[in-house]
Amino acid sequence: MKKALKVILIVLAALILLVFAALKIGPSIAKNYIVSHSEELVGRQLSIESISFNPLSFVANVDNFALYEKDGKTPFVAFEKFRINIDPLKIVTRTAAVSEIYLKGLYVRAVQNGDQFNFTDILEHFAADSTADTVAVDTASTDSAAVINATEIANTLPVAISVSNIVFENGNIIYEDEKVGSKFHLEDFSLNIPAVYLSNKSTDVGVSFKFADGGNLAVKVNANMATNDFNVQVDLEQFSLACGKPYMKDFIDFSDFSGLLNTHIQVNGNLNDVMASDVKGLVALDSIVLTETSGQTIGVNHVGVGIARANLNENDFHIDSVIVDGAFAHLDLYKGGKTNIDVLLAPMNKKNDAPETDSSAVKASEPIATANEEKTDSTETSPAPAKKLKAVIDKLLVHNTTVTANDNTITKPFHYTVSGISVNGSNINFDTPCAVNVSAAFPGGGTLAVKYNGAISDLGTMDAYINIKNLALKNFSNYSHHYTGYPLSAGNMSFSSENKIRNFNLDSKNTIDIQKLDVADKDPNSKPEYSVPMKVGLYLLKDKDDNIRFDVPVKGNMKDPQFSIGKIIWKTVMNLIVKVAFTPVKLVESVAGSDESAASQAKESKDKAE
Repeated sequence: MKKALKVILIVLAALILLVFAALKIGPSIAKNYIVSHSEELVGRQLSIESISFNPLSFVANVDNFALYEKDGKTPFVAFEKFRINIDPLKIVTRTAAVSEIYLKGLYVRAVQNGDQFNFTDILEHFAADSTADTVAVDTASTDSAAVINATEIANTLPVAISVSNIVFENGNIIYEDEKVGSKFHLEDFSLNIPAVYLSNKSTDVGVSFKFADGGNLAVKVNANMATNDFNVQVDLEQFSLACGKPYMKDFIDFSDFSGLLNTHIQVNGNLNDVMASDVKGLVALDSIVLTETSGQTIGVNHVGVGIARANLNENDFHIDSVIVDGAFAHLDLYKGGKTNIDVLLAPMNKKNDAPETDSSAVKASEPIATANEEKTDSTETSPAPAKKLKAVIDKLLVHNTTVTANDNTITKPFHYTVSGISVNGSNINFDTPCAVNVSAAFPGGGTLAVKYNGAISDLGTMDAYINIKNLALKNFSNYSHHYTGYPLSAGNMSFSSENKIRNFNLDSKNTIDIQKLDVADKDPNSKPEYSVPMKVGLYLLKDKDDNIRFDVPVKGNMKDPQFSIGKIIWKTVMNLIVKVAFTPVKLVESVAGSDESAASQAKESKDKAE
């Protein structure tokens, strides 16, 4: 009996030693096999420094793994170290437990060229062996529209699943689009998941990395596998928007673009209906500068949008604030009617102008639907109507904004800058009336004030007040020189407009008041478009205080095709000129005054001679 027990113990010891030896030697054998047969297994060459397994701690390690590109030299996917720690003792409690998954130095380089990637050949290699599985997965996904619940799957397994301490660190992920010429490089990629719960308990996931071109991203996810509820927090700081330049080339023609993006967003929702998620947070753009091909710039120092709640499913958008600080822009008008905006949007306009195929033509090979088929199609259930838009902005503030106009179509180009533009509004609601105030400063001390009151949803009903004071007309001298040959030498203008619109019926009262307007002598070298005796005309139009004042009432329905504010104003001005022209009193006084002045000068000369 003792001899038999001794033999059994020896055999068991030998088996244990063989198992331990196999566990120690096996990974090395597996490594050599995988490396030497890598092209058969994955269609690419790969290298592994070592694979090891500790039978006492049940820890498996893989060191310095690299899967190469087709050239066999350039790494496609690589990592420095991978470690997984299995807890076999918990199998007693019917639990498959992994106490650690550690990955260091992950490197991934994905390259796209059109619809091809640098890993397309690997997918094709595996596709041949998994066609049946793919069909099964597609069928399952077609039959079920709901999101698969991880807890329900876990409940069907013979053992419970427990995974904890998932850590990735010091990763580098690169994405390149060769067709566009873009590159995104994520540095210092890290992932931290303390534990994964497939029960009614929340799983926390933390992801963070740096962008090679500038910026940091941190994402925190809290998800419940049983209910599919989730909370996502995204913090993006100082992200450089310059990385988007290759994609912008399809839409605008520019020389350079720079700027920073900051976001702090929270999303709460359920995977079964992602569109019903609530979004809140802050989005900010800083130091945005777009350099045109001419070298001029358009941009803004800061744009901040505070989101109290945004819900696409309910069509509900509540904005805390919209703040714009230090915006600057310019509008250049060129001969031929084009502007710098046309030049900027040339690529997009070119796409829009491209001839389109005649979609109405029916190919001979295509079957024509019968009347019965058309009737069947018309009986299909129509989609539910979209929910009414609910949008409100609690606070709107635009300040320190500057706009410059450059007119290159006239003899002497016109340059004019409006500065200090500000917009102030509150409770800007889509449906209910709100108030918005606008102010600006003109060169030479002039000011602009605009007051608007109305609802965005009903642009046919509003009140608008416009007030311009002390507009220095000398700044517009180049226009006067171009059209009449007379440069403006002095004068200020004030303009007030009171507009009431009810159901697109406009009742507008406008007053134009021009003070001390004067012109210099006519330029003998000019070739004006109109031959106008400016000095005589101004003399006839001015009152006894040397001012020109007239009212322009405007009434009509703005939807009427015959309605034109410009025509009404021009008609009013022409009526005023005609009225003055047929009033000879001032002209007679002028002539008489001139004769009297001449006689007086002659008498003085005669007295001096005597």
